[in-house]
Amino acid sequence: MIAAQIGAEFEYITAASYGQTLELVKSGQADILGYYINENDAFNPDGLNITKNYMMLNSIIMRNKYTPFPNDKNIAAVINGSCASRNIKHTDVAHFDTYEECLNAVDSGEASYSRIPVVVLEDLYMSDYYTNIIPVIESPEIYLSLGVSSSNDIQLYSILNKSLVNLTNEQTAQVLSNNTLMSGKKEMSFKALV
Repeated sequence: MIAAQIGAEFEYITAASYGQTLELVKSGQADILGYYINENDAFNPDGLNITKNYMMLNSIIMRNKYTPFPNDKNIAAVINGSCASRNIKHTDVAHFDTYEECLNAVDSGEASYSRIPVVVLEDLYMSDYYTNIIPVIESPEIYLSLGVSSSNDIQLYSILNKSLVNLTNEQTAQVLSNNTLMSGKKEMSFKALV
């Protein structure tokens, strides 16, 4: 949508993890991070220029059922390149490459909790079952923004930000629908079923 608005072409590259995508942008190997995970506009530990939020994802906190929560001694499991929520008490943060690894850490007791986008959690529960995890109802939303290296030309940041402002609610709803709704094509594992 943005490419059509500004008449530009983008080449997409992939990375093995969210942390790796951040490094690609910081090092200049990529110009734009298409899904910067942003809990609070005012807090940017990565040194990137962050556009306005273009999407909000519901998230849920999954905690180990044998760990008191909330608790000053909690260990947060987060994906590399992300931060633990500042709204939830914790003493330490354990970093993992994927949300699946975060959930496995909570299930095993290595971590106390993890905040995960609901759509990701749905996918994980289709393939596995986590016997030691229960949900915590209240969780802050996760916002997605575009991230641009601070060393890049400020014009790119400005163009992207203006393009996001011009997206209609219908366009952002379409992006959300096309990229987060389960396709139903994935088979549920027997372990998840029982």
